[in-house]
Amino acid sequence: MLAVIIACGPSLTQDQVDAVRGKAKVYVINNAYTLAPWADVLYACDDSWWRHYKPEFAGEKWTLSDKAAAEFDLNLIGRAGSVLFSTVEGKIATGYNSGFQALNLAYVQGARKAILLGFDYKNPGVHFFGRHSGSLDRALNMHRWIRAMHDAAPAMKAAGYEVINASPDSAIKCFPQMSIEDALHQLSH
Repeated sequence: MLAVIIACGPSLTQDQVDAVRGKAKVYVINNAYTLAPWADVLYACDDSWWRHYKPEFAGEKWTLSDKAAAEFDLNLIGRAGSVLFSTVEGKIATGYNSGFQALNLAYVQGARKAILLGFDYKNPGVHFFGRHSGSLDRALNMHRWIRAMHDAAPAMKAAGYEVINASPDSAIKCFPQMSIEDALHQLSH
């Protein structure tokens, strides 16, 4: 299965999102659902995000937060402990951020190929929509996120997970980078 994982980086555009519609199982992270309300899966790990936005979303909704799952009737995925990347059904590694977690969720749900969009990991707190308001606008340790992704990349490859980064301005360099069109062409075969 091919998955497209859409994060909220400032490089994300509606045109990029529209280019993947109907071509893969689409996972949106946090506010990315506003550009792809038709996506298959919405993932957010923070209960404060679910509480603040209360998104209207018809697809599957997933979280790592026991509190959010109970309060908002979400699907709950378990934590895999200290592993860099989980291949165990029902458990994901955290990577310290929702983008990493959604990438791992797609794998444990059957994806063996994935395209990343909006995974800039460069401008802490800045998203395609600007900044979050209130307590959701906080300092983010993107260096830790990048390190987690780079550390986990060999485990992903060993598990047979082919990942392409189609985010045009990304600090993640552990996966091949190419345009959305080229990534779709390469992974659809």
